[in-house]
Amino acid sequence: MTYQQHPLSAAFPPMGADEFQSLKDSIENIGVQNAITLYEGMVLDGWHRYCAAQDLGMPCPEVELAADVDPFDFVKAQNKERRHLSVGAWALIEAELWDWFSRGRPTVNKAGIVTAPFPQFADPSDNPAPGADLSDGADEETEKRAPGAHLSDGVEKARKTAAEIAQGGGYSTRTVKQAKKVLRDAIPEIQNSTKKDEISLKDAEAISNLSKEKQVALAAAGPAAIKKAAKAQKRAKPKGVKEARRQDLEEAMGLPQSHFCWASRTLLSAIEDLGEGGPDEDEYAYLRQIADRCRSLVEDDADDQLEALRSEVERLERENAELRAAVDPGAVDQLRTLQEKLRAVEVIRDDLMQANSRLNEENIKLKRMNKGGKARG
Repeated sequence: MTYQQHPLSAAFPPMGADEFQSLKDSIENIGVQNAITLYEGMVLDGWHRYCAAQDLGMPCPEVELAADVDPFDFVKAQNKERRHLSVGAWALIEAELWDWFSRGRPTVNKAGIVTAPFPQFADPSDNPAPGADLSDGADEETEKRAPGAHLSDGVEKARKTAAEIAQGGGYSTRTVKQAKKVLRDAIPEIQNSTKKDEISLKDAEAISNLSKEKQVALAAAGPAAIKKAAKAQKRAKPKGVKEARRQDLEEAMGLPQSHFCWASRTLLSAIEDLGEGGPDEDEYAYLRQIADRCRSLVEDDADDQLEALRSEVERLERENAELRAAVDPGAVDQLRTLQEKLRAVEVIRDDLMQANSRLNEENIKLKRMNKGGKARG
C-alpha cells in the first residue's frame, strides 16, 4: 500500500537532494529505524523516510497517531526538534498549518461519517467555505466525530485570529499577516524558498505582489534574483495612505526629528514595517494613541527638566551670594599680594635655573680642555 503526504507534514520544507541521498544511504545500510506516523491514511511524520524506503524497495514500519494526540501539536513538536529555522520561516509554516484547520480539517456529514480532509475530496455541502463561521453546530459535530478525527480541536484552532496565532507562536501580528499573504499570493516555489530560509519572509511578501509568471521566472533564477526583485519592489512601493498616516502621526507627536524620544522612533519604525497599505483602521487608531501619549510624555518630561534647571540655578545663585558675603575683603587683598610675589619669585627661579645650566656647560668644556692638556704633556 502506498501513502500520500499529509498536508500538515507538507507544510514543512522538503529535504535537499544531498540530505535525502544521505538518508537513503543510511536506510540502505541499517533500514528504517524510526516508524513513520500515519494520520487519516496519510504520512503525518517521516515522509522522507517513507520515500527513501519506497525508492529502495525496503520495508518501512508504521504506526497510527494515537486518538488522544493532537496532530497539529504533534507535527509541530516533531519538526521543532529537528529543524533550526528563522522566525519568518516558522511563521509561514504555522500559517499553513492553521490554514489546514480552517479550510481542510476533517468534517462529519449528516450521516455521521468522517469525510475527507480536503474540499476537493469531499462533498462541498459537507465542508464549510473558507473563512466561514465555524461556531454553529460545532458541539453537535463534535459529539458525532469518529475516534481520532480531532474535530473539536480543529474547530477551536480555526477560530483563532492572527493576533492569537502570533501570541501562541511568539511572532508579531505583522509577521503572521505577512505569512498569510505569502501563503495566499506566492507560488509554492517561493514559499518553499522562504521555509528553507533561502529568502526572508519580507522578500517573499514583496514578490507575492508580482504576477505568477514573474514569480515562476524569479524562482527559476534563484534566491539572489528573488532578493534583488524584492528590493526593487520595496523601493517602488506607493506611498498613499501609509505616508499620509505616517505624517499625521509625526504631527501628532509634535516634535522635530532631532528631539524624538525612543518611543517615537520605535513607533515610526513600526509604521515602516507595516507593509504596502500601511496600518489598517484598528492599527492606525492604536498607533495614534501611542503618538498622543508619546507627545504627552515628552512634553511632561521637558517641563519637569525645565523646572529642575530653574531650581538648580536658584540654588547656585544663593550659594554664590553666601560665599561672597563670607569672604574678608582684607584677606582677598593679601591673597592678591602674595600671588604677585609668587609670580616674581618664579621669574627669579627661572633666571637662576638658566644661569646654572650655562655654568654647567662651561664646566664641562673646561674639564675636557684640562684633560686634553694633560694628555699632550
